[in-house]
Amino acid sequence: MIPPSWRADVEGEADLVEEVLRIHGYDHIPVTPLPKLASVTRPELPLVQKRAKTARELLVARGFLECCTWSFLPATHAKAFGGDMRPSLLPNLLAAAKKNIFRGFNNNALCEVGLQFSDVTPNGQRIVAGGIRTGTYNYFVHGEQFQQCTPPLDAFDVKSDALAVLESLGVQKFDITTNTPPWYHPGRSGAITLGGKIILGYFGEIHPGLLPMFDLEDRVIAFEIFLDTIP
Repeated sequence: MIPPSWRADVEGEADLVEEVLRIHGYDHIPVTPLPKLASVTRPELPLVQKRAKTARELLVARGFLECCTWSFLPATHAKAFGGDMRPSLLPNLLAAAKKNIFRGFNNNALCEVGLQFSDVTPNGQRIVAGGIRTGTYNYFVHGEQFQQCTPPLDAFDVKSDALAVLESLGVQKFDITTNTPPWYHPGRSGAITLGGKIILGYFGEIHPGLLPMFDLEDRVIAFEIFLDTIP
């Protein structure tokens, strides 16, 4: 079969089949699904990333503003929090609170869920949910109260934040000890542990001796939850 001279687009069998289909009508062709050659697995987040998402949503629901700070910080700040790299999320959160306070925002609730580093190896990093609060308790519950006494926040307020994170991640049993790192006030802080061996986190008042380093004067309370140590 030779196509007519005016149909230069017809060159082979496939073109002839297309012509038949066009004349017969594409609507008359039955729909036949292709065979399933392989199953497609649903994307799955690692457990620690699921925990990070849950902790982040919980803290935002409790009134925290989420920060995304640099993965590096001044050497003096790092040494004050026990390391040479980014040993804690708290120094950068304290620096962010300082900027807010200088701008007149004294009541701060800042959080971050991210990595902190003890060394350059993969085992030297851990994912942490941390947060700080400054100002007065009544502000976070009722807003500005000019005619009422506004007591300052204390360690019990931030303890509530820390335990709320753990509860959202399924932790029901824990112990509280006083074995906290030196950047916390020794008498106004606590460590959350499992059996006194596995440290789940810390909470309490930042040591007053560290506040001048960040140009802060009033009380600051904070918490750290180590998401990758939860069984």
